[in-house]
Amino acid sequence: MEVEEQERGGDTLTVSVVIPAHNSGGTIVETLDSIAAQEVPVREIVVVDDLSTDATVAVVEQWRRDHQSPALVLVKQDKNTGPAGARNRGIEVATGEWIAFLDADDAWLPSKLSIQLALVNADPEVALVCGRMVPLEASGEGARIEDVTGGSANPEPVGRALLLEDFVSHNPVGTSTVLVRRDVLVAAGAFD
Repeated sequence: MEVEEQERGGDTLTVSVVIPAHNSGGTIVETLDSIAAQEVPVREIVVVDDLSTDATVAVVEQWRRDHQSPALVLVKQDKNTGPAGARNRGIEVATGEWIAFLDADDAWLPSKLSIQLALVNADPEVALVCGRMVPLEASGEGARIEDVTGGSANPEPVGRALLLEDFVSHNPVGTSTVLVRRDVLVAAGAFD
């Protein structure tokens, strides 16, 4: 297993991606491909199949056979626990210092992790980083990459702290954008 790690003051940062999947056979290949296309490879992908009744498991197993890297761990639930329960099981299995969440019907832009890890490296106090989401239209088209990055091919990491008032009217944190330190997540009790 080839693993590239980001450095922080001599230490290495490892990322595990946790994907809860339920009847996601039609979307999960694009999801997995977006992880494989990251500028910063991940340690592992943990797909938790939440008792799918479609071809999700077969599709994931085929993707794993077709891709040597990153490592993929497939966990098959024996009962449906919903996205929170599947994420919690993935957290238990994951070995990375950092956990990135990605839903089985979402995909990342190639620079997602490199931008977030740059923010983490810039401030060792950071425990969670999240970002914007770009919804796709029914046609499969969303905003152009320039709309997301401000037109820069290599956008500089920009961050701001989310305040309590940011959560008053809605939750501004899309789960598929989250990168969080595993130890902090576990200490918080993971997902309810």
